[in-house]
Amino acid sequence: MEIFVFLEMKYFYIFQRTNIRSVSRSIVNCRPPSPTSRGLTSTAKSSMGQEFSKAPPLGLDLASVLVEIENPEDIEKCPLANTFRDYLSKTDEEGLLDFAIVCNILRNKESDVKTLRNKTVDIKEVVYIPSKDAVLNKDRRDLIMMLGDTFFNEECIIPIDLNNHELIPKIRKAIENIGSLKNNDDEQSDHLSEVFGLVWQARCDFKVWKELETKYKRFLFCRYNSR
Repeated sequence: MEIFVFLEMKYFYIFQRTNIRSVSRSIVNCRPPSPTSRGLTSTAKSSMGQEFSKAPPLGLDLASVLVEIENPEDIEKCPLANTFRDYLSKTDEEGLLDFAIVCNILRNKESDVKTLRNKTVDIKEVVYIPSKDAVLNKDRRDLIMMLGDTFFNEECIIPIDLNNHELIPKIRKAIENIGSLKNNDDEQSDHLSEVFGLVWQARCDFKVWKELETKYKRFLFCRYNSR
């Protein structure tokens, strides 16, 4: 299964690393100056500021681009997202985008769980298969554990800096409690949904999403004004 390949490699940008720098540097705590901030005239900087005040072109806003990525490898099929990631990798900041992408994938799994549960109300429409819920639980559990190892745990690869400082300890504790519910699909499913809610709050945190949106607008400006 594609998701298992993704998890075995710990993090998909690690196994597609032809142009990615070492992940040992924290993208949050060690940010070199962006190359796009150098060598710009005052006129260009002024234009960039005006560009940031405008909404991205229709269909090019970051949220719309990331919706296209339903699996980790889909970024290779999305030229704009892939190019934006390469842009971020020049300053070792691709981790923020990777975090947002994995959160989107997790949200898709959460949506599948809700769809499955809602359909069981109408027996004529679908027959509920418990094993399907168990598979979704495993997929969500593996994704969440990977997110913990990569972004949230004390010895994680890329520590995420949040505006809400109380959120990370809550996420860590919630992830630790997942292991105690492995023998009960229903309880685990409910708990995984709670953990997802906390993780999604982190994804929407000002220092994550707004930071990405700002960098994305800068990326678009550089991309479409350098032609």
